[in-house]
Amino acid sequence: MKKKNYVKINSYIEIVGQSTTVAAGGLAAILLSGLSFKSININPLSIEKILLIDSITFLIGSLIISKIKFSKKKNKRRSDDILKRLYVGIKFLKSNKLILIFGICSHIIFAFILTELFTLLPLLIKNFFTKGAYVFAITDLCYAVGALFSGFFVHKWITYIDKIRLSFLLIIFTSISILVMISNKSLVSLFTISIILGLSNSGVRILRNSFLFDNVPNDKIGRVISIFVSINTMIRVVLIFVFSYHFFSEKENVIYGYVICSIILFFFSLPIIYFYKQLKRNCII
Repeated sequence: MKKKNYVKINSYIEIVGQSTTVAAGGLAAILLSGLSFKSININPLSIEKILLIDSITFLIGSLIISKIKFSKKKNKRRSDDILKRLYVGIKFLKSNKLILIFGICSHIIFAFILTELFTLLPLLIKNFFTKGAYVFAITDLCYAVGALFSGFFVHKWITYIDKIRLSFLLIIFTSISILVMISNKSLVSLFTISIILGLSNSGVRILRNSFLFDNVPNDKIGRVISIFVSINTMIRVVLIFVFSYHFFSEKENVIYGYVICSIILFFFSLPIIYFYKQLKRNCII
């Protein structure tokens, strides 16, 4: 694959992935709340039945994947252990600190999205917006729509603005957007901001992956990405641990969790801005 096509290929993968998420989110919203339109009448289903349907789709997906034909490649047995392979990635990043900085800082938006989805958003919908599960499903659908948009537009945007600048602009935009979301109780605002969050997170993911493909050798990229994922996981664990404190589940205190996340996002964008010229000078962007 030619390097000039990395962003486009990543965008296409995002489009396929998020299209299925949009369909799943829409179906979940219908199954949770029911649908009555002209001659169509769908009764709401219990969460247990929806989870059963979800499990069946995984089974069907597994069967489809098992039928895909591919040419097996004989892999050479590795004599080095996992720690030694991980050390190769650490050694590479130590000698390429700009890639390390961009990788960690651009991952923060992904850490926020997962923390929000599993910890903050359910509390926001229940305590702040005082709504039920159907709003959560619609919000998830809106997020997927935004992510789908990123697949269509990000590879076009980089013809006008480079990957590094677009990445930190999307992170800052996310930081501002979540403050707007908690400043009012409009569901329209919630759904609109969810679209923006989906677009920003997926957009930065496309840009980050393309940046890494451009700047990390193929024999090291798996180990480098593993290090970034491990760091991101540790950040998520800390955030989820903090936001699991009972204070955030009381009344409307969940909004303070969003304020904290907004500040964290902004501060993680600063190193990318500070080292922007060096990144532009020393890396392929």
